[in-house]
Amino acid sequence: MKESLEQSVNLFTELFVKNSMERYFYNREIDGDILHVIFDDQVEPDFSEEINGIVVLKNKENIVGINFLNISKTMKIFHEGEIVDPSPEFVVILNHMLKNAGVKLTLG
Repeated sequence: MKESLEQSVNLFTELFVKNSMERYFYNREIDGDILHVIFDDQVEPDFSEEINGIVVLKNKENIVGINFLNISKTMKIFHEGEIVDPSPEFVVILNHMLKNAGVKLTLG
């Protein structure tokens, strides 16, 4: 029973992450130590708000992106460019950071 539940949770997590709409980018040489999460690359933000090292980018009232400043203080990212298929653990850490900053948004 426990194994079946664990398999179901793993499958749900895998499908949930793979079907997410956001895109993740990190390039320390070009942008500095910032992880970019983009929800809609067709819309330019017209407003940004920094909350405890997280910059929420909005167009009108819609969140179009998030920038995690100084991300290496929380996790090491060795990849340069787009991060395709981020691990569930990666997304969980980002969601904890959002929650701790008081940002009401869940990635993945």
